[in-house]
Amino acid sequence: MAEMQWDPDRYLQAIREEIPRFDEFQDAVAAGTGGFEAYAVLELGVGTGEITRRVLAVHPNASWTGIDASE
Repeated sequence: MAEMQWDPDRYLQAIREEIPRFDEFQDAVAAGTGGFEAYAVLELGVGTGEITRRVLAVHPNASWTGIDASE
């Protein structure tokens, strides 16, 4: 993986260029949380927030805590 310069406006596009099936992977992670009730979600390394958005769509009543190195 090439080293990326941090640009929040371009980060998601850059990730999709580096990982061609990025969205498919995110959907699979969220689908993997189905089948049980999640009440609280802890995400370490929030990045683009794509996992967050998708997991909370599956578990809309869950509380969410995200920790990331950048704002």
